[in-house]
Amino acid sequence: MLNIQQLQDELERLPSDIRAQQLNVIEKTKKLEEAELRLKVAEGLAILESKGVNATLRKAEAAGKTKDEERDVIEAKYNLAKEVAGFKYLDNRFTSLRKISSIEIEMAKQNISGQ
Repeated sequence: MLNIQQLQDELERLPSDIRAQQLNVIEKTKKLEEAELRLKVAEGLAILESKGVNATLRKAEAAGKTKDEERDVIEAKYNLAKEVAGFKYLDNRFTSLRKISSIEIEMAKQNISGQ
């Protein structure tokens, strides 16, 4: 259990930690969007370069040529999900500590008033 000073210190620190984590989420979102764009470009080029006789065969051939880009999108989604989880943890921690702080203050008031 945290003492009052530790609680106050963490409540003061968490907003900047939350902001930093939000910036991480924004950066990972950008990386995901870039990876998705690279995948679309690679798919388009692969379809154009394909020798398939119809659209289905060209798309199938293109899919085999864009595996690296697809892996990059999967990796970017995974990295974004980790950052979002970190953000949610910090946000939930801040909310919990605020509630604990409120309870502690209320208990201290009751002790002072002799109830």
